[in-house]
Amino acid sequence: MKRTLTAIVLLLAAPAAAEDAAERILALMANHLDSLDSYTVHVERNFDDVMVDGAKVQFAGAVDIAVRNSDGIHILYGDDLSAKEFWYDGRTFTLLDLRRNVYMREDAKSSMSEAVTQLQEEYGVLLPLMTLLRGNPAEDYGSGVAVRRYVGLHDVEGIPCHHLLFRGERVDLQLWIQDGDTPLLRKSIVTYKHLAGAPQASGVLTEWTLNPELKDSVFEADLPEDAIRADVLKK
Repeated sequence: MKRTLTAIVLLLAAPAAAEDAAERILALMANHLDSLDSYTVHVERNFDDVMVDGAKVQFAGAVDIAVRNSDGIHILYGDDLSAKEFWYDGRTFTLLDLRRNVYMREDAKSSMSEAVTQLQEEYGVLLPLMTLLRGNPAEDYGSGVAVRRYVGLHDVEGIPCHHLLFRGERVDLQLWIQDGDTPLLRKSIVTYKHLAGAPQASGVLTEWTLNPELKDSVFEADLPEDAIRADVLKK
């Protein structure tokens, strides 16, 4: 695997410098995505479910995400246990449960970042991967990050990536961010160590398309005619 000069310097750096490097690489990823007009990405997910008897069972799913940074999110998600579709158009967000044919629709903040936060804090809905792709995911997941560590330059699907570790009080977060001029997130693992059995959720991100032309219709809810609207209580 080819190692860039940046990666070699990081590997030889003192622990304090490596901590700073982890934060810098994370910021580079977030800033790069913020600089784009739009992007799409495909994600293959695996996640653990700990049974009552302590058995840990792994399930799988896939996510397709389209983002227009000014005013649009579309997410199509399906796994072994559920299937959902989400739209945000700068004015409202709509979440459809594809298996139950039930949806919620609410007024949303005009800022995409604020709308994602609103959805999580007011309605308890966490959009797959969106927390990782915006703001400071280490803080969002870490609940008081105590350890920031640059682990090394490691391979994800043939792509050299900076492997970062953030350890929090309740959650450990690992991120693999592409080396070079395009610091895209390529892999993530979240370990919920505060839960019994310390279940993990992982994602491998592929098929990145940067600055595609995404029409307004991509972000407009396309609901089945017989879908049932649910009344949703705020948290």
